[in-house]
Amino acid sequence: MVVRYCLKTPYDEYVLEQDSSEPYFAKKYSMNTLREDRATLIEILYSGKIAPTAAESVKVINEKYLHLKAKLDYMAEKMSSNMDIVSRPNG
Repeated sequence: MVVRYCLKTPYDEYVLEQDSSEPYFAKKYSMNTLREDRATLIEILYSGKIAPTAAESVKVINEKYLHLKAKLDYMAEKMSSNMDIVSRPNG
C-alpha cells in the first residue's frame, strides 16, 4: 500500500516539495516528527531533486532556502560537538 501526501493543507506554502519559495520543510512527511524532519532533509540532499550532488544541494540550500540552511547548520553543529566530526574528506 502506497500512502501519498496529496491533500492540500495550509502548510503547503512551507514545503520545498510543494514548490515553496521560502520552505521550512523538505517534504510534507517532514512535519510528522522531529526525526522525520531531519531525515527528509538529509534524504533530499542526496535525492538529486535540488541539485545533482549532495554538495551542490547544500550550496543551493545555503543560497536560496534560509530556513533549511538553519536546520543544516544546527545539525552540523550538533554533529561536530557530539561526534567531533562534520565531514569526512576521503570517504
